[in-house]
Amino acid sequence: MKFGQKLQSESVPRWRIHNIDYNSLKHEIKAHTTKNQATAITIPGSEDVALTRFENGFYDELYGQHERVGDFVMSKTDEIGHRLTYLVTCIHRLSNRYPSRDHLDAEASAKLQRRLSKYEHELLKCGDDIHSLDRFINAQVVAFRKILKKYQKWTGSSKLSQRFRENILSDPKSFTRRDLSSLRSQYDVLLADLRESLPENDGPDSPESLSIESHSNSVQYSNETPATPPHQNFAPLPPPVHYWNEYDDGSEAGDRDNDYAIYINPDDQDMQIPGLDFIKSTLAQPLAAARNFFTLRTFRASTHGERAPLLGAFGVPANHRHSDTEDEYTSCDELPSDGYATHYAAFPSIGEQRAALQRDNTLFWVTLGSFVVSFVLIAITSALIATGRHKMRLEVEAGVTVGIITSLFSACVGLGITMTRTDEMPIWHHISLWLAFLSVCVLNGMLLVLVMEW
Repeated sequence: MKFGQKLQSESVPRWRIHNIDYNSLKHEIKAHTTKNQATAITIPGSEDVALTRFENGFYDELYGQHERVGDFVMSKTDEIGHRLTYLVTCIHRLSNRYPSRDHLDAEASAKLQRRLSKYEHELLKCGDDIHSLDRFINAQVVAFRKILKKYQKWTGSSKLSQRFRENILSDPKSFTRRDLSSLRSQYDVLLADLRESLPENDGPDSPESLSIESHSNSVQYSNETPATPPHQNFAPLPPPVHYWNEYDDGSEAGDRDNDYAIYINPDDQDMQIPGLDFIKSTLAQPLAAARNFFTLRTFRASTHGERAPLLGAFGVPANHRHSDTEDEYTSCDELPSDGYATHYAAFPSIGEQRAALQRDNTLFWVTLGSFVVSFVLIAITSALIATGRHKMRLEVEAGVTVGIITSLFSACVGLGITMTRTDEMPIWHHISLWLAFLSVCVLNGMLLVLVMEW
């Protein structure tokens, strides 16, 4: 068990917020003395400035922790002393009021016994607090000794330990030098006087006297063996959950007594990357829209059109309605003939062909615009080279480079868009496309050579 966890049990649990911050102090030491850090090499014989700065800051932190714990010990000692003084006053006042108990009746004797039992209960609580305070002080002394030892182990310097022991721990005002023997002796004397003042009952014990007697005998400050409770069988408690962290469970100074491993079950179907569902749902809609845009069916005027299905992919048009008269039937003369493929079916898919033509026209104009932008950028870049040769050379070179890259990117966009088209294009269209693309590449290459020869 690490001392950071052991400190909670060795100290007083109800005063754990007043313990020194052992874990934070240990973390600070490790953070400044971790191996394989990119730190400057200290010249032999010279002072390590970084270590000295850290040592001074750590000394101030230890001093603050010592003062905080010392204030609590002082306040608790004063509190116990005031409580003992108050009980002494109350017991002496009660003894002066009832100097002789022989003539007291049963009611007055029971009242006196209850009052003395109450004082005894408060006195026993003071004894428990004295014992707890002594235990608390010893735990803090051990914690300071261990943290100084850990600092010396990780830094290799004993200056801080000597300085802290000489200036702080050896000070008579330090809580580590506090003597609780005066409180303990005052408690013992007062407890003996109180038990001598308890009235004696020769007759049968009443329920109140039995409870008082059992309470006074059960609570003791000395190292007496507590009463053994009756043995009971309880269900075993589940083991406490312990999470690994590099400071409490990691190796210290290279020791590997306790190794840890993280195991992942490859057959677990529920295990997945956190946030993967959110990423899928976010990208699903844009990907579906792009897929539908590039996978629209196109209908070509070929001999294979005769083998196409009678009904289109989208079924009967929405504006078609049956009628009882022959004049309302759709005639072949009313269908458009230019730019549409002929289908030997009852209901030609005009809507689908119109969408395909609109898509092809859009791609054509986007391709044309991309090449126009590419040539315009070539012209602007050429003018920039011609007019800015002797002025602002660095800015001109940067502008020319950006223009060349943008021009090539526009030409590649136009070529890629054309390659996604599925309709039949004439041969002159392909020739023009490749000539334009090669021209852009050659012109941009020439401009790039001119820039490099400056």
